Amino acid sequence: MTEDVEWQDHYGLPPFGNMMQPGPNAAENFVRIGNEISAGIHAALTRHCGPDLSQKRILEFGCGIGRLVMPLRYRHGYPSDACDVSGWCIGYLKRAVSDVRFRQTPNDPPLHYRPRVFHALYSVSVFTHLPYERQRPWLAELHRILRPGGIAVVTTSGYRALRYRREQRRQPYWTGVSDEDLRTRGIIYSDHGVDIANHDGVEDAYGYTAHSPDYIRDTWSDIFEVVEQIPAAAGLQDINVLRRAVQGGKAGGAA
Repeated sequence: MTEDVEWQDHYGLPPFGNMMQPGPNAAENFVRIGNEISAGIHAALTRHCGPDLSQKRILEFGCGIGRLVMPLRYRHGYPSDACDVSGWCIGYLKRAVSDVRFRQTPNDPPLHYRPRVFHALYSVSVFTHLPYERQRPWLAELHRILRPGGIAVVTTSGYRALRYRREQRRQPYWTGVSDEDLRTRGIIYSDHGVDIANHDGVEDAYGYTAHSPDYIRDTWSDIFEVVEQIPAAAGLQDINVLRRAVQGGKAGGAA
């Protein structure tokens, strides 16, 4: 890292598309949100994996156009690897951030990684868009590629994100979903008004998902140990810190 040069100056900003949306404040918002979310992810990873992550094999699962890869790689020397369903994003990032190994991933497991290869991984704004039936296979796949004792930091949309969708964005469908609905149901998904044609690489269901923290503790814990949950610690999204068991395995065929 060069003094007085920030990550957006070092790598340059991506072209419009994916998470880099057109508009008068596009560049400012891209940098601001990247800084905010990466700080939350880094704090969670260092708390559970130690301060020096640059020597560890760490994956970003669902990297998009690099909003987190860029600040984390520039400031802290990770991730070592990143993947996404978008071939366009992966092609761009291979040129822009040449010291990270990028791979395009399929829409469904398995990933093209060996079992037990990563010390840690993080995933932001992925499980916030997957329907219920696609979440468990992906959790089991993340478990498969983590080393025993490895950490997964995964974001979900909880009560803070739900209120934002309902009261500020006033998104179709979500205006009628209360906090009590989420408490009762645990997980809620809707693809109302979402056009997957606007999301490069997405070939299957894609919408918005909300999870209650209780649901995650109750249902994800048969694959991972849920070691920490932090509300609205990655922007509007909750951070969930998961650990693969050191010995043996959890249910779901992920050992």
